[in-house]
Amino acid sequence: MLASALILLNPSMYLPAFTGYLVGTDSTDRSDDGPVVLQSAKGSVLWGGYISNPGALTVKIRKGRETSSLGQIEVKGTKFRALINGDKGTFEVKNSGWYTFSFSQPSAFSNGVSSVEASKPSVQVLGLELEGSAAEGAKFNLKTRRNAASVHIGYPQANGQEVEWFYNEIQAKTDPLNSYYMACGFSRGYFGMQVNSGTERRVIFSVWDAGNEAVDRNKVSDDNKVRLLAKGTQVVADSFGNEGTGGHSHLVTAWRTNAPQRFLVHAKKDGTGTIYTGYYMASNQKVWKLIASFRAPKDGNLLRGLYSFNENFWGDNGHLKRAAEFGPAWIKSKIGEWQQLSTGRFTHDATGKSDRFDYDLTAKGKKWLLQNGGFEGATPKLGTLVEIVDRSQPPAIEFEALPK
Repeated sequence: MLASALILLNPSMYLPAFTGYLVGTDSTDRSDDGPVVLQSAKGSVLWGGYISNPGALTVKIRKGRETSSLGQIEVKGTKFRALINGDKGTFEVKNSGWYTFSFSQPSAFSNGVSSVEASKPSVQVLGLELEGSAAEGAKFNLKTRRNAASVHIGYPQANGQEVEWFYNEIQAKTDPLNSYYMACGFSRGYFGMQVNSGTERRVIFSVWDAGNEAVDRNKVSDDNKVRLLAKGTQVVADSFGNEGTGGHSHLVTAWRTNAPQRFLVHAKKDGTGTIYTGYYMASNQKVWKLIASFRAPKDGNLLRGLYSFNENFWGDNGHLKRAAEFGPAWIKSKIGEWQQLSTGRFTHDATGKSDRFDYDLTAKGKKWLLQNGGFEGATPKLGTLVEIVDRSQPPAIEFEALPK
């Protein structure tokens, strides 16, 4: 009898409020591992994930304190939308795919909610419960970290290939706050563009120190530190820590979406070190701008380990989609011709392995389209190779005219 009873139990999943996202102006009271307080109907809590199995699904909001007010749950999926008036409801999932669940207070909708109910005080949300056959095998992030997974494009190089120049373009398709689209990554550094606030954007070029210090640059010996050799006008140069340590530089500039931003990195051997220099050209410019030049000690190599990435560097808005086109990408040796990069290898961070699966890498003509977040994407396997076809000409760069 016990075995039979267990078979009849419906699969269920509980999504704590701290794993959801606050959407709106008044959903501001939350803790990293506790409930969320919605101050008014202007805010909502949103969860997103992948439902693998069609079937019945019951959704229920758990609240932290009693209230007579009933909320609204909005469910969205591919070609699907359901509105549930109240804190609990059941619907039929007909197709597997990405789904979002959003809970808001009564005055956010007008289906028979009285003015008395709409004036109720703030609501403490503990979480969302999913129950039914469709809940079995569902994939949701259950951790406090709410960043979308970081996703990368690796560019394979021939063994022993000496690369002095690395050229790449980014055309951002979306630009949520806390986005970093990185064009030219290499074994000692990275070069790309960020959305830092509602009014500020940056182009960032950084090079890592030698040694293994992960947090505090004050602990790095002088012979292991990257040294700034030059920087462009209006460029801020400093140091960084907490993700390794090294030399940092950035230019505050209003780069635009849907317009190609161009990045160029040069490497030059300097005894046992290497000098790395980053140049940037905005879509509305015709000349290269020097960002910075750093000498990296204990190196003595040229560019290797080439890659690009999308990063959501703060987790408040990991539910938003980040998408950018990368390429055309080219490399050049000191005496050789430009060589186009046409193979991209997809990888992701640890978050993409077990917590967030909403990402994708596809070929789009002569570019790669890389995306993360937004609760969509085909979720390619780690190491997937994506080929692009590009018959365009290599970049026309007057090396002698590059700023020093």
